[in-house]
Order: sequence, then structure tokens, then C-alpha cells
Amino acid sequence: MANKKISELDNAAAFDGSESVEIVQVGGNVKTTLSALRTFIEIFSVAVVTTGATITLNLLSRKDALLVGSANISTGKTLALSNTTGAIRFVFLFNITASINLTIPADWVIDDDSRWIRPTLTLIDAGEYRITGEKNSVTGNWVITVSLNKN
Repeated sequence: MANKKISELDNAAAFDGSESVEIVQVGGNVKTTLSALRTFIEIFSVAVVTTGATITLNLLSRKDALLVGSANISTGKTLALSNTTGAIRFVFLFNITASINLTIPADWVIDDDSRWIRPTLTLIDAGEYRITGEKNSVTGNWVITVSLNKN
């Protein structure tokens, strides 16, 4: 197979895990198998319970956290952060099955997004969402981007 970016792959489920992958990074590339990469992601991602009224995103004081929702979300929720000491970035992956409102923390800033009227973020389309937060070292606020996976 020719070199491809992850975003160019049609269906990851079609792979058996023995395929070789190369991770491009500063200081040198790393070669591994797709299976090993999947295991790495599973080990370092944090399951987030999404069934309660409040969804707590526990960053575990990690510099960079990958958080994955435990169940589909079909009703409005309040988001909260915990254990943020030392954290500078997080990614929260989750799935909604209906239009919902998320109440977000006061220190979250979402620029140029008509879905956000403080403190509520309205998500209309069902599907897989990604919220990425990056800590602003000057203000201490979290700069947030929200995207819907169109696949």
C-alpha cells in the first residue's frame, strides 16, 4: 500500500493489525504495526462516563489527554474538568444520537462558533464529535474547538 495519512484511510476495520505504520515526529520517525498502535491508543485513552447529568473530563494531570465517551449521549449534559494541573491539551471524543445542549465551564472560550452562546453549546446533528481544548498560558482559559466527524 502507498503511504497514506490516517485521514485518507477508508475503513480502519478492513485492516487486520499486522500492517506496518510509521509515525512521523520531530526527532525521528517510529515504525510499528497497526495492532500495536491501536493498543497504545487504548492504553493511553481515558474512558469518560457519559451517562450522568454531569460529564467530568478527568485529565489525570497529564500534559495531553485523550478522553473517550463511554456511551451515546441523547440528552443535555454539563461538562466539567478535573485534575488539570500540568495539562495543556485534551481531546474528548463522544457520540450524540439527538440534538443536545452542553453546558460548558466558564473558563472555556469558543471563537467564531454560532453554536455557542455562553454557557451553552448546542449540537444539532447526531454523530461523532471531537472537542479539543488547549490551555492559554496567559489567560488560563481553555480555547475550544468542536468538530463533527462527517464519515
